[in-house]
Amino acid sequence: MTLFAACHIKKNLSWYLLNESISKIAANKIGDQINILIKQISKYSMEICEGFGIPKHTIFAPIYTGYEKYYSLDKTDGEHYDVPLRPKF
Repeated sequence: MTLFAACHIKKNLSWYLLNESISKIAANKIGDQINILIKQISKYSMEICEGFGIPKHTIFAPIYTGYEKYYSLDKTDGEHYDVPLRPKF
């Protein structure tokens, strides 16, 4: 929960700074705090992943063999916000 909140704050840091909800000192430390939190929960990473209930056979899916062709046809320069421009597999 704390990691989620810290990531949300980092993502919206400018808003928190403009509204004086966070100090400049705390803003400068948010990245370090996130790294500390990640390190603390890393030992539970497999249990966290299992908590999502994803079947094990889908976790290690094979790589799409036509990826080179797919990316050579990519008309969006890596930006996929305009879905109709994306080539289909």
